[in-house]
Amino acid sequence: MARNEKKAESIYNLSNYLKEDKILPIYLFFGEDTFTITNAVKMVTKLIDNLIVSEFDKQVIDCTKETKIHQIIDEASAFPFGGSKKMVVVKNFELVNEKKTFIDYVNNPADFTVLVLTQYGKKIDLSREPYSSMYDNQYIFEAQELKGVELQQWIVREAKRLNMKISQENAAVLVDLIGENKALVEMNLLKFTNYIEKNAEITPETIDKLTSLTKEYNVFNLQDSIGIGNKAEALKIAYNLIDNGNEAIYIVTMLTKYINTVARSIELSSLNLNENQAAKQLGLSYYYYKNCAKAGYLKSLPRLYRASEALLEADKAIKTTSADDKSIVTILITQMLG
Repeated sequence: MARNEKKAESIYNLSNYLKEDKILPIYLFFGEDTFTITNAVKMVTKLIDNLIVSEFDKQVIDCTKETKIHQIIDEASAFPFGGSKKMVVVKNFELVNEKKTFIDYVNNPADFTVLVLTQYGKKIDLSREPYSSMYDNQYIFEAQELKGVELQQWIVREAKRLNMKISQENAAVLVDLIGENKALVEMNLLKFTNYIEKNAEITPETIDKLTSLTKEYNVFNLQDSIGIGNKAEALKIAYNLIDNGNEAIYIVTMLTKYINTVARSIELSSLNLNENQAAKQLGLSYYYYKNCAKAGYLKSLPRLYRASEALLEADKAIKTTSADDKSIVTILITQMLG
């Protein structure tokens, strides 16, 4: 049964279905990666804009639970005002009820309309209508969140598209530094283009320097200050991170990874592995592992235990209390560093 399970086309293959001589009448973008879905809508809009004469032929329907499917069908079926094409973008299609009545339009769409549907969430049942009919017509594209190696490979491709070079290992360094939020990764890559020459190589040193330029401090700076037990500096950097839009949960997540890596580095040091070998064994970039392994203040079990307990308490506070981010982080760092 698993062999017959339907699998939607990846949104990363959208360009194969979006050309001047190959424009689908319907595009349904769904998945957890809202950033990529938004970019996919922009890609379609950019191409269709060249074919639209009147602004009245570009409509957006932001669905609520009260939105009726016939409203979407009526808008898509209405003739364009000023030319041969019109575009209708339907946001939050998952909120629309009675979607089965959409089948007739899916199987016989207006040839003058490009209908773009966005639906957010992990999965949709491709065996149920109207999704089954849309799947059969190759109208459905899934935007899965990229993590791990897949995200690193995407960074390599995106850097190339922006006329820069980055190895997969250094892509891992970038992810270690700023997290797996693809929107934040792309934002940093775009900023890098303002500082490095065309086709230049992005190195760990480049990443550290340029992420420091794009915001006053980064999470490596916070880890460094904690690694040497400098509470005042750690608080200063943590507040700056929050002021620049980073939430407490991000700081807790990154510091948990940091503390776990410091603990593992102590274990691995007894095996006479060099830092490169140890990093590979843990599946981390060399640059990130090296940064963790130099944390002298934390090279004692009582301090590591205290830091771990503080992180657990901070995570609990985020999930169960209404405390603000700075209060949570203040207590966290104070408990970690005594």
